[in-house]
Amino acid sequence: EKIHFGFIAQDVAKSLNENALIVSNYAIHHEEENEDGEIIQGLRYQEFIALCVDQIQKLNELERESEEIQKQQKEDSSDSDE
Repeated sequence: EKIHFGFIAQDVAKSLNENALIVSNYAIHHEEENEDGEIIQGLRYQEFIALCVDQIQKLNELERESEEIQKQQKEDSSDSDE
């Protein structure tokens, strides 16, 4: 038996709403009505790939900016010590 990881469709929809995004505009989340008239929510996991890559790129850029700021602060600190 293997361990599986996943997301809860309702949580993804809530997160989109909390970030002022209209859930129905995004293919990542979908709803279907079953034969009992219940709304079943689901996720299209392949839609997460581009989103994850984009966010990783943004994090990498923030990390580079942070490193540059730290480097500049160290240089400024050593300049003021002289």
